[in-house]
Amino acid sequence: MRKPYQRNNSKVTEEVIEKLRQYVKRHYFIVNVQKVKTDLKLEISLTRLRQILHQLNFSYQKVTKKPLLTEQQIQDRQNFAKKYLNFDWENVLFVDEVTFQTHQFPNKVWCKNSIKPTFQSPKFPEKVHAIAGLSRQGTTRIHLFTENLTGELLVDMLIDEILPDTDNLFQNNEWYIIHDNDPKYKSKVVTKALIDQGVNRIEDWPSNSPDINPIENIWGYVKKQLEQLQIKNKQELIKQIQLAWQSIPLKVVQQCVDSMDKRLELVIDNQGLTIHY
Repeated sequence: MRKPYQRNNSKVTEEVIEKLRQYVKRHYFIVNVQKVKTDLKLEISLTRLRQILHQLNFSYQKVTKKPLLTEQQIQDRQNFAKKYLNFDWENVLFVDEVTFQTHQFPNKVWCKNSIKPTFQSPKFPEKVHAIAGLSRQGTTRIHLFTENLTGELLVDMLIDEILPDTDNLFQNNEWYIIHDNDPKYKSKVVTKALIDQGVNRIEDWPSNSPDINPIENIWGYVKKQLEQLQIKNKQELIKQIQLAWQSIPLKVVQQCVDSMDKRLELVIDNQGLTIHY
């Protein structure tokens, strides 16, 4: 008479779990669980291996692309983080540009299990560029444009749209501007314009570092609002960008700016490499 089947879990010993615990401490992510099993010479099924990884707070997630940093950029990030850790970010204006486009759709939606959601998008959706600034006191107005950005156009937008709002944001306090290392910001025409306006610049912002900049989170906030609307033409896109920007809660802006010290701490802890923020 055949004996009843009994599941054998004897192979999952404390030694196996400890091996995996030490492995995940050394590895930021795991691409192939079969390789883990081979490397550690584990005699357990891949299913059981995945279960243990879940128990060790690992999960199978979508990968987010991040900039590839050079050795110099990594060093610059560490230097910046150490220099400006505990800096007073109260009177700093973060300025940045971004591109929005029509026919954007959320990465995830709720639907029946039997349905695979699809979304049709044209090969060349219409695009609108934007430039704006934010500080802990709030945001500047947002300027939308469709032209290619040049140094001369950047000066016009800064002088006419962005800088006038700093009087209300900072009152009579001394303040600083931070922007990325796009060559247009460092062009002679922009440099002269900012000097003529008496603007103080924090000039050692590290290249390739959107993960440190709080305005990137605000752009993400706006894009998420627009994704819900499934906008299909440029006129509607322009209108909804303006509405989304104007509706950003001050508390959200302040939380992003207040996270600067935490971001810099993470950069230091991560030895200058990209952080998740």
